[in-house]
Amino acid sequence: MKKTITATENMTEKTAVKHDENPAAALFERRVVETSEAEKMAARASDYNDRGSERNNFNTLSFKDLCLKDEDLSRIEAHYSKFENCTFENVKFAGAEFHFAALSSCTFSHCDFSNAEFSFAEMNDVRFLDSDLSGIELPFAHGNISCTNCMMRRTQLNNALLKIEMKQCDAFGFEGNFSRLDLAVEDSNLRRAEFNDELAVGGTILRTDLTGAELNRCDLSNLVLTDCATRNMETEDSIGLDDSSSEEDFDGLFEDEEDK
Repeated sequence: MKKTITATENMTEKTAVKHDENPAAALFERRVVETSEAEKMAARASDYNDRGSERNNFNTLSFKDLCLKDEDLSRIEAHYSKFENCTFENVKFAGAEFHFAALSSCTFSHCDFSNAEFSFAEMNDVRFLDSDLSGIELPFAHGNISCTNCMMRRTQLNNALLKIEMKQCDAFGFEGNFSRLDLAVEDSNLRRAEFNDELAVGGTILRTDLTGAELNRCDLSNLVLTDCATRNMETEDSIGLDDSSSEEDFDGLFEDEEDK
């Protein structure tokens, strides 16, 4: 296995990783790293002149109370890493991998997560503000996240167990198939979103464009739609839906995506 980072004392913490989907995950050690060392690692990852093979290796690391700003951590590998009470501002994580990572009480502001991967990640009280989450993949992720004014085009949350808050987000082509989701969505674009074959989709969707969205073969008993555009929305073989929405076309609020 590989190493671990955190921004506190230089110590180690043993953590048992237990996932039903990955019974082979074994006991490993996370090395707790001081803030100064974590900052040096981030600076090295941002240095395009550094060709070292370990430059993007953030695997099995533990960060706590870390604050980073204006760094480029694109394509880092942070498998099994832990991020607790961390704040990131204007940091690039494009194409980064966070498989089996654990994130809690973290805030990402003006960050780029385009095409990043969070397979089997645990995400508790994770906040994304004014960030690019387009093409991000979170299969089998679990926990709760909030997204405000984020680009979330073709975000994939298949097979996830998540509570999601979305406000003023562009999530055209969003995928949340085969999942159990608790939604709180406001003033967002969910055109052509897919929520098919869900165990359950619950929560509220308010003033949101659901034109062409798919909610087929789902339990929608606990989902409430209010003042949404539902033109051509599909609910084939689904049960229960409290829908006070309209067939209003929201083309004036979002650009036409018919040919994109």
